[in-house]
Amino acid sequence: MTEADPALLAQLELLKQKFAGSLPARLDKIDAALDACAAAPADRPSLAALSAAFHSLAGSAGIFGFDALGEQARRAELQVLDCIDNAGTPVPLAQLRALAAAWRDAH
Repeated sequence: MTEADPALLAQLELLKQKFAGSLPARLDKIDAALDACAAAPADRPSLAALSAAFHSLAGSAGIFGFDALGEQARRAELQVLDCIDNAGTPVPLAQLRALAAAWRDAH
């Protein structure tokens, strides 16, 4: 096994910290998308925006070592996609809001 380059590790740590610093804005985006879905529950563009916000968080979190956050965001994305695919299925807004609030508290 080869040893990792210390300069590369330092760069990766900076990127991880930058991601962590971006979490409040990412969660604000999710909160805004949840608000839009609450105002218009059947609005496909609002649902798509919510799904995209969770998708973005899921991918980025996984890349930067926030595995549990990434997995939870992916499950939330899939819940929203299920609501899009099954028109009339309500988005579990309260559950998703609680999840976003827990993420905010944890990070």
